[in-house]
Formats: sequence, C-alpha cells, structure tokens
Amino acid sequence: MALDSNRIKRNNILRHDLESKYYDDIFDIKTSYKYGKVLYSELAFAGIDATKKMLVLDAACGTGKIALNLKAYGSRAKVVGCDISSGILGRAKEKAEKSGFSSDISWLRCDCEGLPLKSDVFDLVICSSSLHHFPNYSFFLREGRRILKKGGYLAILEEPNRLGIMLVGIFGVVLTQLGEIFNRRSGSSLDPRTSERLLNMHQNPKALKTDPYMFTINELIRSGYMAGFRKVFTKAETFFSYFIFFFAKGLLPKKYFGRIFDQAYKVDRRLFHRFIPNKFRATANLYCQK
Repeated sequence: MALDSNRIKRNNILRHDLESKYYDDIFDIKTSYKYGKVLYSELAFAGIDATKKMLVLDAACGTGKIALNLKAYGSRAKVVGCDISSGILGRAKEKAEKSGFSSDISWLRCDCEGLPLKSDVFDLVICSSSLHHFPNYSFFLREGRRILKKGGYLAILEEPNRLGIMLVGIFGVVLTQLGEIFNRRSGSSLDPRTSERLLNMHQNPKALKTDPYMFTINELIRSGYMAGFRKVFTKAETFFSYFIFFFAKGLLPKKYFGRIFDQAYKVDRRLFHRFIPNKFRATANLYCQK
C-alpha cells in the first residue's frame, strides 16, 4: 500500500495540536541547565561546541525542548525553531517568553520536508525524536544539507532504533498489561487525554497514523550518505531507561517518576551500555557533516 504523505502530515498536525498543552507532561520535558548539559554532551560527541555563537535550526521543534535547553545551558547561539503544528509551536513561544530566551529564538511554522530557508547559512541543524514522523524523510535530510554551511552538522538525536524497540517491546507487553489491569497509564502510543478528545471528534484513535517509519542504525547511516553528506556516524543510546519511560511510567506515582527515571538512566550508562550491543539499543543519534 502506498504511503499517503499528506494524510500522515495532517495526522501529525492534528495530534500535536491536540497535545500541545500537555505534551511536556507526556514526555516529561523540562528546561534547565541540567538537561542542557546532557544535550551539550550529545553534541560534543561529534565535536560540536554548542555554546559558541552560531546559527542553529531546531527542526520539528515541538515545545522547544532543544532550543530552550541550549539557551538554558548558556549557549550563545541564535536558534530558529520550526514545526508543522501551530498549536505546539504556540506552546514553544509561550515557554520561551516565560524562560526569558525569546530574544535569541525565532519560530517558524513550516513543513520540514521543504524548508523556506536560504541555502548555506546554518552551522547546525538538530532534529530530536522526529525523523520517524516524516513520510518523506529523505527530503528533510537533503533540505538539512542544503541549508548548512560547508562543514556544518545535521544531528538527528534520540531517534528510535527498530531492533532495540522490538527488544524493549517484548518486556513492555507485560507492564502494559499490568497498567491496564490497574487502570493506570502505560505504554500506549497515544495519551488517554488525546484518545478521548479524538473520540469526542468522532475519530478513531487507532487510525491516527503519525509514525510511518522506524529505522535500524544501519538504515540511518545509509540515509545520511544518500542525502549527500560527506561524513556520517552514529552513537547508540539508551536501553533500560527508555523501557522504564515508555512502559513503567503508567505504573509509577508521578511524584517519584523523575527520580526513578534519572536512576534508570545511570544504570543504562554504567551497566547496559556494556552488555547491550549497539544495534539493540533503543535509540540512536545520527551525525552528518556537510
């Protein structure tokens, strides 16, 4: 069956417009020096100094997680955040104003597969946890390369890895079922609030397809070279903490979840990174240099 690109884009707009007010709550998104430091370290892996003066595009920016945490860590970068959802972009603007970063961040509603931006002007393009939403992801990769200066980087961060997610999913089925037994939120693909709002609009939540792809690490690398980048490499990421986040979240009291997730992330770093092969880790970062 052929992929209906326009329908997937409409679905993403609808879903993210609906979720804009509670999106940060769903994914536990925060703005702080601490989270900015984690982002800085992920970019430093590729030799990118995110604190210096530069022009950065936060593509598919959502509520501004990347843009705001760059500034929270003290980056001197000018950032452009773009997203296809006007609702979620509005939430990002509100957060920027509240955080005091609005002077260094501008916002643009657009389709990332056809960026209305000049060529050869950006030093860094970041796309976090979003490549799998793009029905024509190769268009975005080529667009990212086009707007970058020579030597600039496209960083795809926290992209779900198909093999890792399949492995995590085997364990997740158990917790998902427990979540349903206790009538608590678990690892469902849609937040219950979103499902309820869709039903009120006479739409079937299960028919809201928003993620047409899930890549393996090798597929990510190949897509970077096919987009014309001269240097492409990856860093495999989380396993245990991703499992905790998506499947145990519904079983844990909210007031304890942040602390438990932080500990799970440390376990990932100290233990699972030693024993879980890269290809089976739940997420991966892709770094592409023009």
